[in-house]
Amino acid sequence: MSFENEMMGRASNYTGAAAEVAQIKTGAGRLLALEVQNVNAAVRWLWLFDNTASTGNPLIAPIRCPTGDGVRITFPVPRGFSTGLRFNASDTIAFNTSGGADLIVTAQYI
Repeated sequence: MSFENEMMGRASNYTGAAAEVAQIKTGAGRLLALEVQNVNAAVRWLWLFDNTASTGNPLIAPIRCPTGDGVRITFPVPRGFSTGLRFNASDTIAFNTSGGADLIVTAQYI
């Protein structure tokens, strides 16, 4: 994954195996870019929280992840978070059912 941003030289990267829930970072930071790959045969939704639990207000609107496809988002103005960065996969946009270990997430942050 390659993102264009003047801060990328000092950015940290997180890439996890296919997962339902994962803590990307604990503590404060700024999200520069995000790439999500859905390995399931059904649409999944990625919820991203400024928290160390999958609760509270989402950092950004839920991201629709098409079947077997990837989604890439680069934030021209980095998205700040104060507590931590955590994602959760869901079967629905309403975040009422688990999505299973179906999303591979790569995040770049400082």
